[in-house]
Amino acid sequence: LDLLFNTISHVGAFHSSKERFPPPKCYPDTRIDVLQELSHWITSNSWKRFVNHLIHPPGVGKSAICQTLCERFDISRGGEHLIASFFFSRSSPTRNNPKFLFLTIAYCLATFSKDSSLRSAIDTAIKKNPAIFEGSIEAQFHELIVGPLRSISSWRRWRVPKLVVIDGLDECAGSDSQRLILTTILDALVGPESSKLFASGLPLRFLIASRPEPAIKEIFYQPRFYYNSNRIILDDNYAASRDIEIYFHQEFARILEGHGTIPPPWPSPTAIDQLVQRASGQFIYASTVLKY
Repeated sequence: LDLLFNTISHVGAFHSSKERFPPPKCYPDTRIDVLQELSHWITSNSWKRFVNHLIHPPGVGKSAICQTLCERFDISRGGEHLIASFFFSRSSPTRNNPKFLFLTIAYCLATFSKDSSLRSAIDTAIKKNPAIFEGSIEAQFHELIVGPLRSISSWRRWRVPKLVVIDGLDECAGSDSQRLILTTILDALVGPESSKLFASGLPLRFLIASRPEPAIKEIFYQPRFYYNSNRIILDDNYAASRDIEIYFHQEFARILEGHGTIPPPWPSPTAIDQLVQRASGQFIYASTVLKY
């Protein structure tokens, strides 16, 4: 496993990686509905619907949602669900590289599952084929994740499937790579061959967040995948405007406390309403306003 760690240690794609500090998180008392819906899916003891696609336009805060869920369910912090995370970033030459995705997930499985037999199985797979680090992402997924899980029986004691969070798939370099990642995961979890791999399904749940890019929609909307996965579209049905209003009120109140010379109410309710309308559900607009 030292080889695996040395290969992925510089990538910085974990939800807790120092390269992402400080990570975006949901503001208190916001995103309640979508967090509740996803939390229910994560903790459900159902061994169905192994994939949830979180779809978002730019700037609505999906990375904050993913980060908040990761911290809420992190096994290393006392949770029992999150076992791996990978946050893609278009601007990072390592975090936009598809070859590090399944290597990182395999390392997380070996390290955070607290399952010595799984750790040993992954270690054995690496020793059997050290060249897997330069192999295709399909080979990495099957040799370092599916194969080790199939070779052990201890996962059957897991109360629910473990959670893997992949954020920003659209920021992975190349639409072909995005398609390949999705088909590799979906075929194993919900494809026609999945029952041959695991009678009750691969014991992992994948939350995959992305913009609705054509290459990604093309895969998810195939009937064999569409009807066996969930999707959540982050529009105003999830009260984004209400959440942004809360954010403005609380942050402006904090600013007001530090400037005793400004008479309240500041800004006026009308000004806040106008800012909420201009934000159009985009938290990135709201955070930019408050910076200045």
